[in-house]
Amino acid sequence: MKIQIKNLLGVVLFEGEYGSVVRAVETASLRWANLSHADLTGASLSYADLTEANLSHADLTGASLSYAALTGANISYADLTGANLSHADLTGANLSYADLTEASLSVADITGANLWRAKGIIAFGPVPTSGRMGYVVKHEKCVMVQLGCWWGTLAETLKRIAEVHPNAKGKAYAGLVRASARSLKVTP
Repeated sequence: MKIQIKNLLGVVLFEGEYGSVVRAVETASLRWANLSHADLTGASLSYADLTEANLSHADLTGASLSYAALTGANISYADLTGANLSHADLTGANLSYADLTEASLSVADITGANLWRAKGIIAFGPVPTSGRMGYVVKHEKCVMVQLGCWWGTLAETLKRIAEVHPNAKGKAYAGLVRASARSLKVTP
């Protein structure tokens, strides 16, 4: 039995046997595609245009989404465990209830993304020194922190904060980062 992935206009973007897993759709335009509940385990979607796509409840475990355009995409309830989202544009994406455990969000743009109840990531802020949001992600065996364009381990981040802000405001900032890491059940 064949399945088809169509965009909102009904244009067929992918066709394959039922139960097949999309493995290589790199550089494809899946803009507005309805991939809700799709099994995309290990899929290679690097550089794909998934703008406004519906990926709710999709299984994206171990998928490569590096440099993918996911602006405004609905990724709610999706399983992104171990997915590579480095350099992905997640601006305004809905990641509510998504599982981002061990996902790589290095240099990903999550500006305005809905992270309500997302697992494996904590948003905090606005940060006292810049007014921006910060993010703590449980990645493999360590915690990674994104603060603006900074991306580093928890230890590297705390050291950097102490160097850049050696005052009471810096100590409060470091405390906020530590508390966020603890909420991921990781002791700093």
